[in-house]
Amino acid sequence: MPDIVVQAEPTIEQDEVEPVADDKESPTPKRKPGRPTGSKSKIPGKPRAPRQKKVVVADVPEEIPEDIPERVLPNSRPIPSHGFDDRTVMMLAMLQQQADDRKNRKAALYKSWFS
Repeated sequence: MPDIVVQAEPTIEQDEVEPVADDKESPTPKRKPGRPTGSKSKIPGKPRAPRQKKVVVADVPEEIPEDIPERVLPNSRPIPSHGFDDRTVMMLAMLQQQADDRKNRKAALYKSWFS
Protein backbone atom coordinates (compact mmCIF):
# COMPACT_ATOMS: atom_id res chain seq x y z
CA MET A 1 0.00 0.00 0.00
CA PRO A 2 1.17 3.38 -0.78
CA ASP A 3 1.94 5.58 2.10
CA ILE A 4 -0.59 8.38 2.44
CA VAL A 5 0.82 11.47 3.92
CA VAL A 6 -1.71 13.75 5.49
CA GLN A 7 -0.62 17.28 5.77
CA ALA A 8 -1.92 19.37 8.57
CA GLU A 9 -3.93 22.41 7.63
CA PRO A 10 -2.01 25.62 8.00
CA THR A 11 -3.15 27.66 10.93
CA ILE A 12 -3.74 31.36 10.63
CA GLU A 13 -2.89 33.47 13.55
CA GLN A 14 -5.47 36.16 14.07
CA ASP A 15 -4.52 39.49 15.48
CA GLU A 16 -6.74 41.06 18.02
CA VAL A 17 -9.23 43.41 16.35
CA GLU A 18 -9.63 46.81 17.94
CA PRO A 19 -13.22 48.01 18.19
CA VAL A 20 -14.02 50.80 15.74
CA ALA A 21 -15.24 54.02 17.31
CA ASP A 22 -18.72 55.21 16.33
CA ASP A 23 -19.03 58.02 13.80
CA LYS A 24 -21.11 60.01 16.26
CA GLU A 25 -18.19 60.36 18.60
CA SER A 26 -15.71 61.64 16.00
CA PRO A 27 -16.58 65.16 14.85
CA THR A 28 -16.90 65.46 11.07
CA PRO A 29 -16.78 68.87 9.43
CA LYS A 30 -20.20 69.98 8.18
CA ARG A 31 -20.60 71.05 4.57
CA LYS A 32 -21.71 74.59 3.95
CA PRO A 33 -25.05 74.77 2.16
CA GLY A 34 -25.18 76.23 -1.33
CA ARG A 35 -22.93 76.30 -4.33
CA PRO A 36 -19.28 75.23 -3.90
CA THR A 37 -16.74 78.04 -4.15
CA GLY A 38 -15.00 76.67 -7.24
CA SER A 39 -18.15 76.68 -9.34
CA LYS A 40 -18.62 80.44 -9.46
CA SER A 41 -18.66 82.06 -12.88
CA LYS A 42 -15.52 83.98 -13.80
CA ILE A 43 -17.49 86.46 -15.93
CA PRO A 44 -19.19 89.18 -13.89
CA GLY A 45 -22.96 89.40 -14.26
CA LYS A 46 -25.06 92.36 -15.28
CA PRO A 47 -25.45 95.02 -12.63
CA ARG A 48 -28.89 95.15 -11.06
CA ALA A 49 -31.07 98.10 -12.04
CA PRO A 50 -31.56 100.61 -9.25
CA ARG A 51 -34.88 100.47 -7.43
CA GLN A 52 -37.46 102.92 -8.61
CA LYS A 53 -39.21 105.07 -6.08
CA LYS A 54 -42.94 104.54 -5.79
CA VAL A 55 -45.01 107.56 -6.65
CA VAL A 56 -47.94 108.05 -4.30
CA VAL A 57 -50.97 109.54 -5.99
CA ALA A 58 -53.38 111.51 -3.85
CA ASP A 59 -56.83 109.94 -3.51
CA VAL A 60 -58.90 112.04 -5.87
CA PRO A 61 -62.43 110.78 -6.50
CA GLU A 62 -62.94 110.34 -10.20
CA GLU A 63 -66.13 111.61 -11.72
CA ILE A 64 -67.96 108.71 -13.30
CA PRO A 65 -70.70 109.62 -15.75
CA GLU A 66 -73.92 107.76 -15.02
CA ASP A 67 -74.90 107.19 -18.66
CA ILE A 68 -72.10 104.66 -19.37
CA PRO A 69 -73.67 101.27 -20.22
CA GLU A 70 -72.45 98.17 -18.38
CA ARG A 71 -69.55 96.55 -20.22
CA VAL A 72 -69.69 92.87 -21.03
CA LEU A 73 -65.92 92.43 -20.99
CA PRO A 74 -63.77 94.17 -18.40
CA ASN A 75 -61.51 96.88 -19.86
CA SER A 76 -63.44 96.81 -23.15
CA ARG A 77 -64.15 100.03 -24.99
CA PRO A 78 -67.75 101.08 -25.54
CA ILE A 79 -68.95 101.79 -29.06
CA PRO A 80 -68.83 105.55 -29.66
CA SER A 81 -72.20 107.19 -30.17
CA HIS A 82 -71.20 109.75 -32.83
CA GLY A 83 -68.87 109.79 -35.82
CA PHE A 84 -66.72 112.43 -37.48
CA ASP A 85 -67.33 111.62 -41.16
CA ASP A 86 -69.64 109.47 -43.32
CA ARG A 87 -67.47 106.36 -43.20
CA THR A 88 -67.27 106.31 -39.41
CA VAL A 89 -71.01 106.98 -39.12
CA MET A 90 -71.72 103.94 -41.34
CA MET A 91 -69.27 101.79 -39.35
CA LEU A 92 -70.80 102.84 -36.04
CA ALA A 93 -74.29 102.08 -37.34
CA MET A 94 -73.17 98.62 -38.47
CA LEU A 95 -71.53 97.88 -35.12
CA GLN A 96 -74.60 99.06 -33.22
CA GLN A 97 -76.84 96.89 -35.40
CA GLN A 98 -74.62 93.82 -34.76
CA ALA A 99 -74.75 94.45 -31.01
CA ASP A 100 -78.55 94.80 -31.09
CA ASP A 101 -78.88 91.59 -33.16
CA ARG A 102 -76.75 89.69 -30.62
CA LYS A 103 -78.87 90.93 -27.72
CA ASN A 104 -82.11 90.03 -29.52
CA ARG A 105 -80.87 86.52 -30.41
CA LYS A 106 -79.79 85.87 -26.82
CA ALA A 107 -83.12 87.16 -25.47
CA ALA A 108 -85.03 84.96 -27.94
CA LEU A 109 -82.97 81.93 -26.92
CA TYR A 110 -83.68 82.52 -23.21
CA LYS A 111 -87.41 83.00 -23.93
CA SER A 112 -87.48 79.69 -25.82
CA TRP A 113 -86.18 77.88 -22.74
CA PHE A 114 -88.94 79.10 -20.41
CA SER A 115 -92.02 79.29 -22.66
